[in-house]
Amino acid sequence: MRYSILMIATAALLPLAACSEGNPSEETAAATPASAFMAGLRDKCGRAFRGTEAAGGNEQMQGKELILAIAPCEPGGEVKMAVHVNVGPLQVSREEEVWDRSRTITLSDGDSGLTAKLGQRNEDGSAGPIDGTTTTAAAGGSDTRQNFSVPGAEQPLKIELGTDAITLNVPDIGQTQGYSAPFQTSDRVAMPPEAWGDAVG
Repeated sequence: MRYSILMIATAALLPLAACSEGNPSEETAAATPASAFMAGLRDKCGRAFRGTEAAGGNEQMQGKELILAIAPCEPGGEVKMAVHVNVGPLQVSREEEVWDRSRTITLSDGDSGLTAKLGQRNEDGSAGPIDGTTTTAAAGGSDTRQNFSVPGAEQPLKIELGTDAITLNVPDIGQTQGYSAPFQTSDRVAMPPEAWGDAVG
């Protein structure tokens, strides 16, 4: 009698053991470097960070106040980063400041891999020369660093999620000057207005 009860109990536990093992393919997909990279960005969604001085040949950005805003972020979808540059005279009131809000990078992780779409809009919402340029991440990326080969650029677009900073290395693309700038995640600022063009699509 005790043997029969033991056999019944063992049989009842087998489906539970199978469920606890999970689906290996799903667990592997969730643990890819691209998905971990996107999760790291989403952790900072809705926040804005001050940047230190930009390097590179972009004269408009050199010596200027920089802000990186991460928003909006769609659950499991796109994450947008906007770079805001205070191009007006410094040491003036906020009402007198002049900001360039033309630069965005939109990231998404889909069936074709991790992609980056560059945005460049004028203040009236019209598209700039590189607006809509889209590229897929190169092989070998990690959960903290991704590189993208950009059409028309000699160097790749690089995005690094460091312990203390998010660093953007945007190459020269055609006649559009690139830049390199770290944004300190410990130096949070108020969210700026929308990037140019966001309100019109």
